[in-house]
Amino acid sequence: MKRSVSKMPQSARRNRQAFGLLMATNLAFLLIGMGLILFLHHIKALPFEDELPSSPQAAARTASVTSQSPAWGILEVTPIMLEQPEEYFSHYVPPPKNISWFFPRRNPEQLLDLFKACDLPEEHLRALADSTRWKVAPQGIWVDPPLDVVRDLPAASRQKLYEVLAESPENQSYGYPFHYRKDGFQEWFAQSGLPEKTIRLIEQMTYIQNGRLRFADIQYLHMTLPPQEVLAVSRTLSRTPSLIINLRINPETDLKNLLAYWGTETSLRRIKPLLESVKRLPEGGRINAAWFFPAVPRMHVYTYPSPTNSAVDKPQDCFWTAMNFFNDEPDDRFLDPRYVARVLKNEFRTVPKAGRFGDLILYFRPLQPDASDIEMVHMCVYIADDIVFTKNGRDPRQPWVLMRLSDMLVHYPAATGPAVAIFRRNNWQL
Repeated sequence: MKRSVSKMPQSARRNRQAFGLLMATNLAFLLIGMGLILFLHHIKALPFEDELPSSPQAAARTASVTSQSPAWGILEVTPIMLEQPEEYFSHYVPPPKNISWFFPRRNPEQLLDLFKACDLPEEHLRALADSTRWKVAPQGIWVDPPLDVVRDLPAASRQKLYEVLAESPENQSYGYPFHYRKDGFQEWFAQSGLPEKTIRLIEQMTYIQNGRLRFADIQYLHMTLPPQEVLAVSRTLSRTPSLIINLRINPETDLKNLLAYWGTETSLRRIKPLLESVKRLPEGGRINAAWFFPAVPRMHVYTYPSPTNSAVDKPQDCFWTAMNFFNDEPDDRFLDPRYVARVLKNEFRTVPKAGRFGDLILYFRPLQPDASDIEMVHMCVYIADDIVFTKNGRDPRQPWVLMRLSDMLVHYPAATGPAVAIFRRNNWQL
Protein backbone atom coordinates (compact mmCIF):
# COMPACT_ATOMS: atom_id res chain seq x y z
CA MET A 1 0.00 0.00 0.00
CA LYS A 2 1.46 3.31 -1.04
CA ARG A 3 1.78 5.93 1.65
CA SER A 4 2.76 9.55 1.56
CA VAL A 5 4.12 11.51 4.50
CA SER A 6 2.53 14.66 3.13
CA LYS A 7 -0.93 13.16 3.66
CA MET A 8 -0.44 12.47 7.36
CA PRO A 9 -2.73 14.26 9.82
CA GLN A 10 -0.88 17.13 11.48
CA SER A 11 -1.44 15.71 14.96
CA ALA A 12 0.03 12.38 13.92
CA ARG A 13 3.03 14.07 12.37
CA ARG A 14 3.68 16.03 15.56
CA ASN A 15 3.48 12.88 17.65
CA ARG A 16 5.75 11.10 15.19
CA GLN A 17 8.32 13.87 15.49
CA ALA A 18 8.09 13.82 19.27
CA PHE A 19 8.93 10.15 19.42
CA GLY A 20 11.75 10.66 16.93
CA LEU A 21 10.24 8.13 14.59
CA LEU A 22 11.90 7.64 11.26
CA MET A 23 9.38 7.81 8.43
CA ALA A 24 11.50 6.13 5.79
CA THR A 25 8.66 5.17 3.54
CA ASN A 26 7.83 4.40 -0.04
CA LEU A 27 7.61 8.03 -1.08
CA ALA A 28 6.46 7.81 -4.69
CA PHE A 29 4.72 10.18 -7.03
CA LEU A 30 2.89 9.77 -10.29
CA LEU A 31 4.04 10.73 -13.73
CA ILE A 32 1.01 10.94 -16.01
CA GLY A 33 1.03 11.44 -19.76
CA MET A 34 4.57 12.79 -19.99
CA GLY A 35 5.78 10.39 -22.66
CA LEU A 36 8.71 9.41 -20.44
CA ILE A 37 7.78 5.76 -20.66
CA LEU A 38 8.91 5.76 -24.31
CA PHE A 39 12.46 6.17 -23.03
CA LEU A 40 12.35 3.39 -20.44
CA HIS A 41 13.86 -0.07 -20.78
CA HIS A 42 12.42 -2.72 -18.46
CA ILE A 43 15.46 -4.26 -16.82
CA LYS A 44 14.88 -7.49 -14.91
CA ALA A 45 18.46 -8.08 -13.75
CA LEU A 46 20.31 -6.05 -11.15
CA PRO A 47 21.24 -2.74 -12.78
CA PHE A 48 25.03 -2.99 -12.78
CA GLU A 49 27.50 -3.67 -15.56
CA ASP A 50 29.76 -5.68 -13.25
CA GLU A 51 28.68 -8.58 -11.06
CA LEU A 52 27.69 -7.68 -7.51
CA PRO A 53 29.80 -9.12 -4.70
CA SER A 54 28.55 -12.53 -3.65
CA SER A 55 27.40 -11.12 -0.30
CA PRO A 56 27.03 -7.33 -0.13
CA GLN A 57 25.50 -7.71 3.34
CA ALA A 58 28.59 -9.47 4.61
CA ALA A 59 30.80 -6.86 2.96
CA ALA A 60 28.91 -4.07 4.68
CA ARG A 61 29.57 -5.64 8.08
CA THR A 62 33.32 -5.87 7.52
CA ALA A 63 35.43 -3.16 9.11
CA SER A 64 37.08 -2.32 5.81
CA VAL A 65 36.45 -3.77 2.36
CA THR A 66 38.72 -3.36 -0.64
CA SER A 67 37.50 -3.89 -4.20
CA GLN A 68 39.34 -3.40 -7.47
CA SER A 69 38.02 -2.71 -10.95
CA PRO A 70 39.63 -1.38 -14.13
CA ALA A 71 36.89 1.24 -14.32
CA TRP A 72 36.80 2.92 -10.90
CA GLY A 73 40.17 1.86 -9.48
CA ILE A 74 40.89 0.45 -6.04
CA LEU A 75 38.20 1.31 -3.50
CA GLU A 76 38.68 1.05 0.25
CA VAL A 77 35.21 1.03 1.78
CA THR A 78 34.54 1.52 5.49
CA PRO A 79 30.97 1.13 6.81
CA ILE A 80 29.75 3.79 9.25
CA MET A 81 26.48 4.55 11.04
CA LEU A 82 24.95 8.03 10.96
CA GLU A 83 22.73 9.15 13.84
CA GLN A 84 20.25 11.98 13.70
CA PRO A 85 21.43 15.16 15.48
CA GLU A 86 20.16 15.73 19.01
CA GLU A 87 18.17 18.80 17.96
CA TYR A 88 15.83 16.49 16.06
CA PHE A 89 14.71 15.16 19.45
CA SER A 90 14.70 18.39 21.44
CA HIS A 91 10.91 18.71 21.71
CA TYR A 92 9.83 16.66 24.71
CA VAL A 93 6.29 15.31 24.87
CA PRO A 94 5.01 13.44 27.93
CA PRO A 95 4.50 9.72 27.37
CA PRO A 96 1.01 8.58 26.38
CA LYS A 97 -1.29 7.32 29.12
CA ASN A 98 -1.90 4.09 27.27
CA ILE A 99 -1.30 2.34 23.96
CA SER A 100 -4.33 2.23 21.66
CA TRP A 101 -4.76 0.12 18.55
CA PHE A 102 -7.39 1.03 15.98
CA PHE A 103 -9.00 -1.64 13.80
CA PRO A 104 -11.09 0.06 11.10
CA ARG A 105 -14.21 -1.39 9.47
CA ARG A 106 -14.52 -4.33 11.87
CA ASN A 107 -17.29 -5.42 14.19
CA PRO A 108 -16.56 -7.33 17.43
CA GLU A 109 -16.95 -10.73 15.80
CA GLN A 110 -14.57 -9.84 12.98
CA LEU A 111 -12.03 -8.48 15.45
CA LEU A 112 -12.07 -11.70 17.45
CA ASP A 113 -11.55 -13.66 14.25
CA LEU A 114 -8.56 -11.45 13.47
CA PHE A 115 -7.00 -12.05 16.87
CA LYS A 116 -7.45 -15.80 16.44
CA ALA A 117 -5.85 -15.66 12.99
CA CYS A 118 -2.75 -14.02 14.48
CA ASP A 119 -1.85 -17.22 16.38
CA LEU A 120 -1.72 -15.42 19.72
CA PRO A 121 -0.85 -17.31 22.89
CA GLU A 122 -3.96 -18.20 24.88
CA GLU A 123 -3.28 -15.67 27.64
CA HIS A 124 -2.76 -12.89 25.08
CA LEU A 125 -5.93 -13.83 23.24
CA ARG A 126 -7.93 -13.68 26.48
CA ALA A 127 -6.50 -10.27 27.36
CA LEU A 128 -7.18 -8.75 23.93
CA ALA A 129 -10.67 -10.29 23.77
CA ASP A 130 -11.62 -8.53 27.02
CA SER A 131 -14.34 -6.15 25.81
CA THR A 132 -13.70 -3.79 28.74
CA ARG A 133 -10.54 -2.80 26.85
CA TRP A 134 -12.52 -2.02 23.69
CA LYS A 135 -14.19 1.13 22.48
CA VAL A 136 -16.55 0.40 19.60
CA ALA A 137 -16.99 3.33 17.21
CA PRO A 138 -18.84 3.68 13.88
CA GLN A 139 -15.52 3.61 12.00
CA GLY A 140 -14.07 0.61 13.83
CA ILE A 141 -12.86 -0.58 17.22
CA TRP A 142 -10.19 0.85 19.53
CA VAL A 143 -8.35 -1.65 21.73
CA ASP A 144 -6.09 -0.73 24.67
CA PRO A 145 -3.75 -3.74 25.03
CA PRO A 146 -2.05 -4.49 28.37
CA LEU A 147 1.60 -3.45 28.38
CA ASP A 148 2.79 -6.97 29.14
CA VAL A 149 0.96 -8.24 26.04
CA VAL A 150 2.63 -5.58 23.90
CA ARG A 151 5.99 -6.53 25.36
CA ASP A 152 5.64 -10.30 25.10
CA LEU A 153 3.95 -10.82 21.72
CA PRO A 154 5.69 -13.59 19.75
CA ALA A 155 7.44 -12.26 16.66
CA ALA A 156 5.14 -14.10 14.22
CA SER A 157 1.99 -12.87 15.97
CA ARG A 158 3.40 -9.35 16.19
CA GLN A 159 4.09 -9.34 12.46
CA LYS A 160 0.56 -10.44 11.56
CA LEU A 161 -1.10 -8.02 13.97
CA TYR A 162 1.05 -5.01 13.12
CA GLU A 163 0.58 -5.56 9.40
CA VAL A 164 -3.15 -5.02 9.97
CA LEU A 165 -2.56 -2.00 12.22
CA ALA A 166 -0.37 -0.44 9.53
CA GLU A 167 -3.39 -0.18 7.23
CA SER A 168 -4.91 2.67 9.28
CA PRO A 169 -3.41 6.19 9.52
CA GLU A 170 -4.50 6.19 13.16
CA ASN A 171 -1.70 3.71 13.91
CA GLN A 172 1.25 5.81 12.76
CA SER A 173 4.06 3.99 14.55
CA TYR A 174 2.92 0.68 13.02
CA GLY A 175 2.54 2.13 9.54
CA TYR A 176 6.01 3.67 9.64
CA PRO A 177 8.17 1.39 11.82
CA PHE A 178 11.90 1.67 12.26
CA HIS A 179 13.60 -0.87 10.04
CA TYR A 180 16.98 -2.34 9.22
CA ARG A 181 18.58 -5.19 7.34
CA LYS A 182 17.08 -8.52 8.37
CA ASP A 183 20.29 -9.92 9.85
CA GLY A 184 21.69 -6.62 11.12
CA PHE A 185 20.36 -6.13 14.67
CA GLN A 186 23.78 -6.34 16.34
CA GLU A 187 25.20 -3.88 13.84
CA TRP A 188 22.18 -1.59 14.34
CA PHE A 189 22.75 -1.32 18.12
CA ALA A 190 26.54 -1.62 18.24
CA GLN A 191 28.17 0.88 20.64
CA SER A 192 24.81 2.49 21.41
CA GLY A 193 25.63 2.89 25.09
CA LEU A 194 22.22 1.48 26.00
CA PRO A 195 21.80 -0.95 28.91
CA GLU A 196 22.03 -4.55 27.78
CA LYS A 197 18.59 -5.18 29.27
CA THR A 198 17.06 -2.51 27.03
CA ILE A 199 18.81 -3.87 23.94
CA ARG A 200 17.53 -7.38 24.67
CA LEU A 201 14.01 -6.00 25.17
CA ILE A 202 14.06 -4.19 21.83
CA GLU A 203 15.41 -7.26 20.04
CA GLN A 204 12.61 -9.31 21.60
CA MET A 205 10.04 -6.84 20.24
CA THR A 206 11.34 -6.78 16.66
CA TYR A 207 9.70 -8.73 13.87
CA ILE A 208 10.38 -9.60 10.25
CA GLN A 209 8.20 -8.23 7.46
CA ASN A 210 8.95 -8.26 3.74
CA GLY A 211 12.42 -9.58 4.54
CA ARG A 212 13.23 -6.60 6.77
CA LEU A 213 13.77 -6.24 10.50
CA ARG A 214 11.18 -3.88 12.00
CA PHE A 215 10.48 -2.22 15.34
CA ALA A 216 7.21 -0.35 15.91
CA ASP A 217 6.84 -0.14 19.70
CA ILE A 218 8.46 3.20 20.52
CA GLN A 219 5.33 4.08 22.51
CA TYR A 220 5.94 1.16 24.85
CA LEU A 221 9.50 2.34 25.47
CA HIS A 222 8.29 5.89 25.95
CA MET A 223 5.97 4.66 28.72
CA THR A 224 8.43 2.36 30.47
CA LEU A 225 11.90 3.95 30.17
CA PRO A 226 13.38 7.19 31.56
CA PRO A 227 13.25 10.16 29.12
CA GLN A 228 17.02 10.25 28.55
CA GLU A 229 17.07 6.56 27.73
CA VAL A 230 14.17 7.04 25.31
CA LEU A 231 16.25 9.75 23.60
CA ALA A 232 19.23 7.39 23.31
CA VAL A 233 17.00 4.61 21.98
CA SER A 234 15.40 6.93 19.42
CA ARG A 235 18.78 8.10 18.13
CA THR A 236 19.97 4.51 17.83
CA LEU A 237 16.82 3.37 16.07
CA SER A 238 17.20 6.28 13.64
CA ARG A 239 20.67 5.18 12.56
CA THR A 240 21.35 5.02 8.85
CA PRO A 241 24.15 2.85 7.45
CA SER A 242 26.54 4.62 5.15
CA LEU A 243 30.02 4.20 3.68
CA ILE A 244 33.26 6.13 3.64
CA ILE A 245 34.90 5.47 0.28
CA ASN A 246 38.58 6.11 -0.31
CA LEU A 247 40.28 5.69 -3.65
CA ARG A 248 43.72 4.10 -3.45
CA ILE A 249 46.32 5.78 -5.68
CA ASN A 250 49.60 3.94 -6.36
CA PRO A 251 52.63 5.00 -8.40
CA GLU A 252 51.37 2.50 -11.01
CA THR A 253 47.84 3.93 -11.15
CA ASP A 254 46.67 4.87 -14.65
CA LEU A 255 45.33 8.37 -13.98
CA LYS A 256 43.99 8.76 -17.50
CA ASN A 257 41.65 5.79 -17.10
CA LEU A 258 40.76 6.82 -13.58
CA LEU A 259 39.82 10.33 -14.65
CA ALA A 260 37.83 8.93 -17.55
CA TYR A 261 35.60 7.21 -15.00
CA TRP A 262 35.41 9.74 -12.16
CA GLY A 263 36.00 13.02 -13.94
CA THR A 264 33.38 15.48 -15.10
CA GLU A 265 33.92 18.55 -17.23
CA THR A 266 34.09 20.84 -14.24
CA SER A 267 35.98 18.50 -11.93
CA LEU A 268 38.88 17.43 -14.15
CA ARG A 269 40.90 20.60 -13.66
CA ARG A 270 40.14 20.59 -9.94
CA ILE A 271 41.11 17.03 -9.08
CA LYS A 272 43.86 16.18 -11.58
CA PRO A 273 46.67 18.05 -9.74
CA LEU A 274 45.72 16.31 -6.49
CA LEU A 275 45.78 12.87 -8.11
CA GLU A 276 49.15 13.57 -9.71
CA SER A 277 50.65 14.70 -6.41
CA VAL A 278 49.43 11.59 -4.58
CA LYS A 279 50.72 9.32 -7.35
CA ARG A 280 54.21 10.84 -6.94
CA LEU A 281 54.40 9.68 -3.33
CA PRO A 282 56.67 6.62 -2.92
CA GLU A 283 53.79 4.48 -1.64
CA GLY A 284 50.92 6.44 -3.09
CA GLY A 285 47.99 7.39 -0.89
CA ARG A 286 44.22 7.58 -0.47
CA ILE A 287 41.73 10.19 -1.63
CA ASN A 288 38.17 10.36 -0.38
CA ALA A 289 35.83 9.67 -3.28
CA ALA A 290 33.69 12.67 -2.34
CA TRP A 291 36.42 14.87 -3.84
CA PHE A 292 35.27 13.61 -7.24
CA PHE A 293 31.65 14.58 -6.63
CA PRO A 294 30.14 17.70 -8.17
CA ALA A 295 29.35 20.54 -5.77
CA VAL A 296 25.80 19.66 -4.71
CA PRO A 297 26.42 16.03 -3.63
CA ARG A 298 29.81 16.96 -2.18
CA MET A 299 28.12 19.51 0.10
CA HIS A 300 25.28 17.19 1.10
CA VAL A 301 26.78 13.72 1.56
CA TYR A 302 26.71 12.50 5.20
CA THR A 303 24.51 15.43 6.27
CA TYR A 304 20.90 15.88 7.38
CA PRO A 305 18.52 18.59 6.18
CA SER A 306 18.13 21.41 8.65
CA PRO A 307 15.05 20.75 10.85
CA THR A 308 13.39 24.01 9.89
CA ASN A 309 10.13 25.05 8.32
CA SER A 310 11.91 25.45 4.98
CA ALA A 311 12.82 21.76 5.01
CA VAL A 312 9.16 20.93 5.54
CA ASP A 313 7.90 23.39 2.91
CA LYS A 314 10.36 22.13 0.29
CA PRO A 315 11.06 18.49 1.16
CA GLN A 316 14.15 17.36 -0.72
CA ASP A 317 13.53 13.78 -1.76
CA CYS A 318 15.36 11.15 -3.79
CA PHE A 319 14.37 12.72 -7.12
CA TRP A 320 15.61 16.19 -6.12
CA THR A 321 18.82 14.55 -4.90
CA ALA A 322 19.49 12.47 -8.01
CA MET A 323 18.59 15.15 -10.56
CA ASN A 324 20.81 17.72 -8.80
CA PHE A 325 23.82 15.40 -8.73
CA PHE A 326 25.79 17.20 -11.44
CA ASN A 327 24.80 20.72 -10.41
CA ASP A 328 26.98 23.36 -8.80
CA GLU A 329 23.90 24.89 -7.15
CA PRO A 330 20.73 23.02 -6.10
CA ASP A 331 17.77 23.49 -8.44
CA ASP A 332 14.43 23.33 -6.61
CA ARG A 333 12.59 22.89 -9.89
CA PHE A 334 13.37 19.20 -9.41
CA LEU A 335 10.76 19.16 -6.65
CA ASP A 336 8.23 19.14 -9.51
CA PRO A 337 7.85 15.67 -11.10
CA ARG A 338 6.87 17.25 -14.42
CA TYR A 339 10.20 19.08 -14.56
CA VAL A 340 12.03 15.87 -13.62
CA ALA A 341 10.33 14.10 -16.53
CA ARG A 342 11.14 16.90 -18.97
CA VAL A 343 14.84 16.94 -18.07
CA LEU A 344 15.11 13.15 -18.21
CA LYS A 345 13.53 13.20 -21.64
CA ASN A 346 15.65 16.03 -23.08
CA GLU A 347 19.04 15.66 -21.39
CA PHE A 348 19.39 11.93 -20.68
CA ARG A 349 19.24 8.68 -22.58
CA THR A 350 18.57 5.18 -21.32
CA VAL A 351 21.30 2.54 -21.22
CA PRO A 352 20.95 -1.19 -20.49
CA LYS A 353 22.83 -1.20 -17.18
CA ALA A 354 24.46 1.22 -14.75
CA GLY A 355 28.22 1.26 -15.09
CA ARG A 356 29.22 4.92 -15.24
CA PHE A 357 29.73 7.38 -12.39
CA GLY A 358 26.58 9.49 -12.19
CA ASP A 359 24.16 7.11 -13.91
CA LEU A 360 20.63 7.53 -12.54
CA ILE A 361 18.81 4.39 -11.39
CA LEU A 362 15.03 4.75 -11.47
CA TYR A 363 12.69 2.20 -9.92
CA PHE A 364 9.21 2.53 -11.35
CA ARG A 365 5.96 0.65 -11.70
CA PRO A 366 3.73 0.79 -14.81
CA LEU A 367 0.19 1.81 -13.88
CA GLN A 368 -1.42 0.72 -17.15
CA PRO A 369 -1.03 -2.54 -19.11
CA ASP A 370 0.44 -0.56 -22.01
CA ALA A 371 2.76 1.34 -19.61
CA SER A 372 1.34 4.68 -20.75
CA ASP A 373 1.47 5.91 -17.15
CA ILE A 374 4.07 5.05 -14.52
CA GLU A 375 4.62 5.46 -10.81
CA MET A 376 8.15 6.47 -9.90
CA VAL A 377 9.14 4.67 -6.69
CA HIS A 378 12.74 5.74 -6.10
CA MET A 379 15.76 7.25 -7.83
CA CYS A 380 19.41 7.08 -6.80
CA VAL A 381 22.82 7.79 -8.34
CA TYR A 382 25.29 5.08 -9.27
CA ILE A 383 28.78 5.72 -7.88
CA ALA A 384 30.84 2.53 -8.31
CA ASP A 385 30.75 -1.20 -7.55
CA ASP A 386 27.35 -1.75 -5.84
CA ILE A 387 27.40 1.69 -4.17
CA VAL A 388 24.85 4.44 -4.75
CA PHE A 389 24.29 8.01 -3.57
CA THR A 390 20.78 8.43 -2.21
CA LYS A 391 18.36 10.25 0.04
CA ASN A 392 15.72 7.78 1.11
CA GLY A 393 12.53 9.80 1.16
CA ARG A 394 11.56 13.42 1.65
CA ASP A 395 11.48 13.26 5.44
CA PRO A 396 13.91 15.89 6.82
CA ARG A 397 15.18 13.22 9.22
CA GLN A 398 16.65 11.26 6.31
CA PRO A 399 20.32 12.04 5.47
CA TRP A 400 22.17 12.06 2.17
CA VAL A 401 24.33 8.96 2.14
CA LEU A 402 26.48 6.55 0.20
CA MET A 403 24.99 3.07 0.54
CA ARG A 404 25.20 -0.46 -0.67
CA LEU A 405 22.23 -1.15 -2.91
CA SER A 406 21.03 -3.85 -0.52
CA ASP A 407 20.90 -1.37 2.37
CA MET A 408 19.07 1.22 0.29
CA LEU A 409 16.37 -1.23 -0.74
CA VAL A 410 15.54 -1.85 2.93
CA HIS A 411 13.82 1.54 2.76
CA TYR A 412 11.92 0.68 -0.41
CA PRO A 413 10.25 -2.74 -0.30
CA ALA A 414 8.13 -1.61 -3.25
CA ALA A 415 11.30 -1.19 -5.31
CA THR A 416 12.09 -4.90 -5.33
CA GLY A 417 9.29 -5.69 -7.76
CA PRO A 418 8.98 -2.84 -10.27
CA ALA A 419 10.96 -2.33 -13.44
CA VAL A 420 14.29 -0.50 -13.43
CA ALA A 421 15.50 2.11 -15.90
CA ILE A 422 19.02 3.51 -16.14
CA PHE A 423 19.56 7.07 -17.38
CA ARG A 424 22.88 8.49 -18.56
CA ARG A 425 23.57 12.11 -19.43
CA ASN A 426 23.64 12.79 -23.15
CA ASN A 427 27.04 14.48 -22.94
CA TRP A 428 28.66 11.28 -21.63
CA GLN A 429 30.32 9.67 -24.63
CA LEU A 430 30.14 6.09 -23.35
